[in-house]
Amino acid sequence: MAIVGHTHDTSIHRRMCVRCGYDGRGVREGVFRTADPWCPNCGCDFRRRPPLSYAEMEGLCGIPYTSVEPVVPSPARRKRNARAWLQRFERCLAAIFVLLVSAVVLGQLVYMGLSVIG
Repeated sequence: MAIVGHTHDTSIHRRMCVRCGYDGRGVREGVFRTADPWCPNCGCDFRRRPPLSYAEMEGLCGIPYTSVEPVVPSPARRKRNARAWLQRFERCLAAIFVLLVSAVVLGQLVYMGLSVIG
């Protein structure tokens, strides 16, 4: 049953990150630090794409806010990207090492097989 005149926001009016849908307390209330204006979940830059509700995105209440500030990745996202690159590099090195060891072992087995026959 709907309550007429209630003050609680419905889900259509709850602000969330427009990239990942995160709707933590700071995002819902618009309280995020100016020194760290990024989504804590995905790193979306709130200066470029501020949290909006479905009603704001669809134009049902007010004009959505847009910014012209440049998009800057969050420090956490840059660190995460660097870490992912290092992990891929380590996996490639491990694969090369395994291939080299396999080639040496296979070479030894072939050599031992030929020496037994000959």
